Order: sequence, then C-alpha cells, then structure tokens
Amino acid sequence: PAAEEPAPATDGAESMMSSATRARTPPQLLRNTAGGALFFKPDLRFRTPKAFLGLKVACLRRTATPTVEEAVMASLAVELILEGLNETSYAATITGLHYQLEPGDSGFSIITTGFSHKLPVLALRVTEALAAVAAKPVDADLLGRMIEKARQKYQNAGKTSGERVRAARLRCITSPFHTSAAKLAALPGITAAQLDEFLKGDLAPATAGEPAAHHLTVYAAGNLNEDEALAFFDSACEALGAQRGGDPAAPSPDDKPGVWRATPPSVPGCAPEGCALHNDGVWRVHAVSATNAAEKNRSVELLWQLGECTHALQARLDLLVAVMAEPCFDILRTKQQLGYAVDLGQRNSHGILGVCVHVTSSTVNPHEIDCRAREFLQTQVPKIANIKQKVWDDTVEAATTNMLRDDHSLEEEVARFVPEISGRQYVWDRAEKV
Repeated sequence: PAAEEPAPATDGAESMMSSATRARTPPQLLRNTAGGALFFKPDLRFRTPKAFLGLKVACLRRTATPTVEEAVMASLAVELILEGLNETSYAATITGLHYQLEPGDSGFSIITTGFSHKLPVLALRVTEALAAVAAKPVDADLLGRMIEKARQKYQNAGKTSGERVRAARLRCITSPFHTSAAKLAALPGITAAQLDEFLKGDLAPATAGEPAAHHLTVYAAGNLNEDEALAFFDSACEALGAQRGGDPAAPSPDDKPGVWRATPPSVPGCAPEGCALHNDGVWRVHAVSATNAAEKNRSVELLWQLGECTHALQARLDLLVAVMAEPCFDILRTKQQLGYAVDLGQRNSHGILGVCVHVTSSTVNPHEIDCRAREFLQTQVPKIANIKQKVWDDTVEAATTNMLRDDHSLEEEVARFVPEISGRQYVWDRAEKV
C-alpha cells in the first residue's frame, strides 16, 4: 500500500462498511457545561432491560505528575469507599447490578452495569460515597487493615518474568508509571493524617471564589431515557460540588480533529497522560532482574514505536500484524523453539502506535532472543512487498470484516464508545475511517 493511504477496500468491504455505518448511531451530547459533559445513547436496537452508567471524575487539584504516594493514597481511598459499600454491594449483586470504582492518574472512575430499573440509584450511591469520604476523618484502624490488604496485593504482583518485562516496557515509555515494587515501598509511610489531607484536596467541593474542583464526564446507555440520564448527571454534579451551568471547560465533539494524540487534551488543571516518544533511531535496552531466585523463565519484549496514531497508520499497522503474527509464531515458536510463549501484536501507548514482539523462554538467554526476533523482522518485513495480490486482497478483506464486525450486544457497543469518550476523541466511526 502507498505510504500515505491504506490499501483501497474491495467491493465487498465497501458494502460491509455501508451496512456497519447504518447500524452505528453515535451517542448524543445532552449536556456540556463548565462542570461536566453528559453523553447519552438509548438502546433502540438490542431491546434488553439493561443499562450502563459510566462516570469519570477529574480531580482538578491534582498535581501535574502524580507521585507514587498519591497513586497509593488514591488506591487506599477506593478500598475505604468499597469497604463502606459492602452492604450495598451484596444487595446490588443479588439483583443483577454491578459496580466498579477505580483510581486513575487524574481522578476516579465509576462504572455501573445491570438491570436498568435501579441502576441510576446504585450509580448515585457510589458517587455519593466517593464524595463523602473526604467529609470525615479517616479511621486509623480501618486504614491499617486496608494498608495490610494493599501490602499483600503489591507484594504478590509483578512476580513472573512476563509481568516484570511488561512493567519495564511501560516504565520506559509511560509517564507517570509506578511499579508494584515502588508502591510497596511507599506504603509504610502513609498515615491517616496524610490520607485525610489528600482526600480533602482531591474530593472536597470548591468554596466560593475558588476554581472548580471537579469535572465530570458521564456516559449513559441502554434502557434509560433522557430524563433519567439528565437526573443522574445533575445529582452527580450536586454530590461532588461540580458546576452544573456555565460555559463548557471541554471542547465539544465537533471541535475534535479525529486523531489520537501523544498527550490527549485535558480539562484545565487535570494531569494529562503522556508517552515518551523515542524517535532518534537509538536502540534502548532496559534489563530487570527476577524477583524470585528460582525463576527459570526469561522474557523479552521488543517495541518499535511507529508514530502518533492516525487512521492511515492504524490501518497499515492492522495489516502488518495480520500478515506477520502467524509467521512470527510459526518461525520463532514452532520451528526455532525460541520460547513457549511467542506473540507479535500492536500497542497504543497514549496515542503512540507501535509493534511489539514478546517472547518467554526457559532455555534461551535474552540476548539470543533479542537477536533472533530482530532477525525475523529484518527478513520477513521485506517479503510483504512480494505477497501475491489474491493473498493480499483476502488479508485486507478479512481485516476489514473484523474491523467492521457489527455489535451484537449492548456490552459490545459500550466497549466501542467508552474509549472515545474517556479519551475525549469522539471519533464514533473510527473503524470506518481506518
């Protein structure tokens, strides 16, 4: 294919694209104010009594680059909140409702799913619990139990060679990135007073004359109507003290250029996620030792960063992986027996696309794995130009069919739209453009 454009679609692909386009109605932007944005997508297709309510809370007082201590305290705050919601959790589970509360670099996210009749009530209860955690002092005894729980979690995480090498890769290219070992080291220094101060800074509502403390992004989908979605949005804004009126702090979807960026746009004061782009042609090697002296496995990940994600680059990368993944496994795993786990896939690190080869072996040393994997790509990539036209057309058609595969459930539809909203990209027809 040409350098600037993906290979042209076949007649079959074009007809599939038209069918997929008709089936994919984008979410509506019901409200966009200084305090938040509400996206809404009613279920007019699957006709199930299910719904989805997702809420991303940006804490605008956060520092530009969260420290490992702040990351640990955000996780402890979530555990404290979930502990207080145990009774709610039991009642929700037996009625077919589920919720998640997760910490993030810029705030917190809440996801609720299940039967729609009581879902807004559950989502609001979790939101109110998040807001209330800063209103009273942290219980030192409860915090001690949560710290012990976190200690066991961090102590048992990142032990295998595969986990270690993945963490090493992310640490090289992602900012901020805190390993489980770093979090474990920071844990003993966290006190109740320190967590109190963190929570008040993160979740206390803004006082008169103070800049906004929170920005909310809500996605409501499924068996809900507009009034229910708007009522939840207003109630969530009230619970967290977010401004319900005023000019929007975030650009509207119509203002977006439709491509991923290395540093996604952020609400003012919100820490942006970032990715280090190593484009100087230097081959960097980062080695980490095993945490278990008896570990016999060696894992290697080789990452080639290809540039900022555009539709054209995404299309070429999809086709590259489609034609290279099977030969990679066949040659390195089956024929050369380089390792028992061999994989070639793509990576999107905060908007920077790349191709990654992962190998885990108990017999071959990392240097030899590195050399053979690079040799594989050096010999196989030039062969792409000699692929027979019929084989290439079949590959393009298969990739197109997979990309434009229709949603078969509300869950699949939600999984496609949520990254566009949480990443503030709003490219509802990304698959068709790629």
